[in-house]
Amino acid sequence: MIGAPRSGTTWVAEVLGATPHTKLIHEPDNPDPNPQAWRARELHGWYPVLRSGERYIDYERIWDLAFAGGWPTSSPAVAAGHILRRLPPPMRHLLLVGLGAMTRRVGRHSTNLVVKSVHAAFCVEWLIDRYSPRIILVQRNPLSVIASWIALDMPVGDLATNRRVRADYIDRWGLPSVDEWAPKLDQIAWSVGLLMTVLQRQAQSHPEWIVVRHEDLCIDPTRELRLLAGQVGLEWSENAERRLLASQVQGSGYETRRVARELPDKWRERYKPGQIPAVMTILAGFPDLRLFLPSESEESA
Repeated sequence: MIGAPRSGTTWVAEVLGATPHTKLIHEPDNPDPNPQAWRARELHGWYPVLRSGERYIDYERIWDLAFAGGWPTSSPAVAAGHILRRLPPPMRHLLLVGLGAMTRRVGRHSTNLVVKSVHAAFCVEWLIDRYSPRIILVQRNPLSVIASWIALDMPVGDLATNRRVRADYIDRWGLPSVDEWAPKLDQIAWSVGLLMTVLQRQAQSHPEWIVVRHEDLCIDPTRELRLLAGQVGLEWSENAERRLLASQVQGSGYETRRVARELPDKWRERYKPGQIPAVMTILAGFPDLRLFLPSESEESA
């Protein structure tokens, strides 16, 4: 499952991960939940550009483990992960090389796997070539995504300075760029616009992908998520229903607890005066996203 950060992927993945005989692998390429990802991020950046047919040993170790069932959840394994995060990079790298060798001996997991990432926009083709997963893309109104990035003061990463991103996507597709010293609001709006455009164009090239809109899921979550589970061969269950109902309360920050019906228009409350016109100016450079933006009448409502 893929999408831009703050597009609702975690909520959807957690519900699908609660279906019978299913395990959720949460962001294996993110160093926060998976210490193996530190080395890969240091080498390839926040949003790696992995080209089909090329070898990327550090990412192969990460994703081999993910599609084999993920980082162990036993107490010793979790404790080891915390220790790794505190080690100096050279020592951490040495230990991770050994862990990576172990992952190559792990067999494929026997249960269903829901593997979720918000950093895979530029390596989806590589993942498809290597693992042949079914792809679920979660889309969302860019104004909602940007508002969430602003509210959480999320880091923009290194998209503006990643040479492979520029060569393979920005320059090749004639997309706008942003100065790394630009105001953070501009950098956030541009980053979201770029990520969502790349994912949208790839989806257009892959009609077999399952594409869902967060706003549609929020209208009737039980019905829509049950249908989505069926589309990917997962069995809806009381446990999945309970997981969904438990999420339908007020929450904040990175929690996935939200009242779904309130979310589609929540962005209107989050912007300060003058921010929406500035954001819309940046997004105007990404014509693929017009489909997801409100009309002028809706925007001023």
